[in-house]
Amino acid sequence: MQKQINPKRIGQYLNNAVRALKAYHNDEPFANFLRRYFKANRQMGSKDRRMLSQYCYGFFRLGGALSGLPIAERIVIGEFLTQQQSDLVTVEKADWVGKLNLSTAEKLDFLKQEVKLDENELFPNLQEVSSLIDKDKFLESQFSQPLLFIRVKPGKEAFVRSVLERNNLKIHKQEGATFALDNRSKLDDIKEIRGLYEVQDLSSQKTLDYIPAKDGEFWWDACAGAGGKSLMLLENYPKVNLFLSDIRERILENLKTRLQEASIHRGYQIAAVDLLQPIEGMEEEIFDGIIVDAPCSGSGTWNRTPEMKTQERSLEEFHKLQLRLLNAVLPYLKEQGKLIYITCSVYEKENQAVVQSFAKEHNLKVAGEHLIQGFQDSADTLFIAELSRP
Repeated sequence: MQKQINPKRIGQYLNNAVRALKAYHNDEPFANFLRRYFKANRQMGSKDRRMLSQYCYGFFRLGGALSGLPIAERIVIGEFLTQQQSDLVTVEKADWVGKLNLSTAEKLDFLKQEVKLDENELFPNLQEVSSLIDKDKFLESQFSQPLLFIRVKPGKEAFVRSVLERNNLKIHKQEGATFALDNRSKLDDIKEIRGLYEVQDLSSQKTLDYIPAKDGEFWWDACAGAGGKSLMLLENYPKVNLFLSDIRERILENLKTRLQEASIHRGYQIAAVDLLQPIEGMEEEIFDGIIVDAPCSGSGTWNRTPEMKTQERSLEEFHKLQLRLLNAVLPYLKEQGKLIYITCSVYEKENQAVVQSFAKEHNLKVAGEHLIQGFQDSADTLFIAELSRP
């Protein structure tokens, strides 16, 4: 029996989404805004909230494309691109319904003719995206939500899998200790596996393959942030000594908690360090390896947070900042030491151009440059390079 569609109800969902988008000022993650918005609009039921979120995220995936159209029309187009079944498209664009099952590439081709979609506007500064990336496949990836990846403690894989299955959480794939789950999976509600896994994107996990740490060495994670890579490094190289720093003390407090919950109690030091100011108290420190996971545009994660596509950013300013950070840590690197540079950017200006400029200025050897194209695995896209003194 064919499902009956209530056009009035669909219209309410659409109007809810339009109101929310007009209230959003694009100065914070949309998920944070939604938590406050739903709290202030308690009359909205679970279906109202779910559809509002779906419509808005489909809208954001258009980036700056078709910006001259009304918000409501862009929501419908975003819904068409991101869904294979849609009551909204059925009500608003009945003649498009037969095309909902087309591939994303075919839908984009259709919209180029139907609404004059310019695919160069779907992603900011598309011409600046690294030449290593297949831009067509990259653009197609922008219309689906990445998976949620967790890294399970060794030996606990079977137990964690059984608990996840018992809680009806779909495991899309498992490779060793890495599980890929639906992005909306509520892991915090499952107390049985607390402390047995870390949420860490697949591409972030892959960076360990390019960090040549050895037992007994002293490494510095200079922009530790949430600490996912540091946790992974300490778990895989328990005899490495690690110094973790970040400019944000609150972030470091959270990192201390994560380390304790992961039962890592030794092998590391933590301190707040501002790399853009003269560094005090480290005159005697020298490291076998330094990791700079630099602040960047975050463009390799925008299929996870598509609202970020419309924020104004200067790639030139990020380029300069990244060079300043590398210059700040270089004096603390041993002769023959390894300097690892990482970004979650897809832009050449923040990746190869930074590495080439810095290596030339300091006569460094570039041992390798790798673009981890996570969009092919429903993950983030990261860049990592290894530099050393010749």
